[in-house]
Amino acid sequence: MHRQIQIGNLSQLVDDRELAALFAPYGEVFRASVVKHLITGISTGNGVVEMSHDSEGDAAVAALSGCVNRGTVLSVCWSRKSWIGPKAGGFGDRGGADRMGD
Repeated sequence: MHRQIQIGNLSQLVDDRELAALFAPYGEVFRASVVKHLITGISTGNGVVEMSHDSEGDAAVAALSGCVNRGTVLSVCWSRKSWIGPKAGGFGDRGGADRMGD
């Protein structure tokens, strides 16, 4: 599995191909996709890139973080691993039987 690089503050004009081309000088791009709103299909200004090797990703992150592209300053960083813990919230067991006089 390839590590993901998150890109923020993308221009709404950037598409998947342009995003891949932005990272291509730093190595082989395994996958590049611009995140789009589910209903409208308009870019959210965020993207995800996966490079074939971490060293290439490191070079891309170092070079492109703070870089200006299409008039916006890009935010580029490695994605943090997400941890899904125990389910929080919800109703659970509230012990309603005790309050009902049972």
